[in-house]
Amino acid sequence: MKILGLPSLLASVAAIGVGAGLTYAVASLISGSPDDQRGSMQIATVTATATLDAGQERSTATPTGTAPTPTATAPFTGLLLDRKRDRLAICVAGVGVSEDDVTRAKTAVEGSLQRLSSDRIWIRVGLSNPPPVVEAGCPSAPAVYSQRNKDHPDFPFIIPNPVTEPSYFKIHFFVMPDEEVERISNAGPPPIVGTREEVFCKVPSEPGPTAGDVCSEVTAGIYIGTSELNDEYQIDHALAKQIGLY
Repeated sequence: MKILGLPSLLASVAAIGVGAGLTYAVASLISGSPDDQRGSMQIATVTATATLDAGQERSTATPTGTAPTPTATAPFTGLLLDRKRDRLAICVAGVGVSEDDVTRAKTAVEGSLQRLSSDRIWIRVGLSNPPPVVEAGCPSAPAVYSQRNKDHPDFPFIIPNPVTEPSYFKIHFFVMPDEEVERISNAGPPPIVGTREEVFCKVPSEPGPTAGDVCSEVTAGIYIGTSELNDEYQIDHALAKQIGLY
C-alpha cells in the first residue's frame, strides 16, 4: 500500500465538492494509520472516469436502477446513519474478479471486524450487540459506474447516488482488479478508495435534487484491489474510517 504524501489542504475528511446539482463530500484515498492519524486522515480527490469495457462483468450485485426522488425527512441515527438498520452490516461484491476473490474479501472483512471490536468507540456504541453481519452480494453496483458519473466524466470526485431508502448495508465493499482501482483513483499503485455510495438529500420544495441541495452520506463504500486483500492493516484502517470509529 502506498502512503500518499498530500498537502495539508487535503487533510480534511470534510472536503466538499459541488456538481450535477448536488452537494456532497469527495471520495478519498484511504491511507495512514488508524491509531496515529485520528482526526488527521489524509485524503485526495479522485476522478470518476472509470468505465468498464462493454461486456465486462460490472459486479456480482444487481443494480437497483434509477434512484428514487429524495424526500425531506432524514433517516440519520448514530454511526449506522439509518434508523432502520438494526446492526452494522457490510456487503461484499466483486467487479471483474472471480468468486474466489469475493470469498477472500468477505473473509478479510470478517477478520477485520473481529479485530476492530476491541476499539473503544466500537465498545462504547455497542456495535457487537447485536453482532455485525457480512454478506456476499450488494444491492447496487459501485456508484462510480452510475449514469450520473458517466455523464460527468470530468468531475474530480465520485458522485454518490441520491436515495430515499438507504441500503440495509452501511458499507458496500467492492473488490476489483488492481488496475481498475488504480484507474478510478488516478493515483498510481493500487490504493484503497473510500467513497460515499449513497446520500440522502433534503429537498424542501423541488421534485428532485437541484443546485444548492445539501446531501448527507447514508452508505459508505470501499473499493479495493485484489492484491490488497492480504493487508490486514490497511483493511482495518479503511473499515474503521468508513464505520466511523475516527
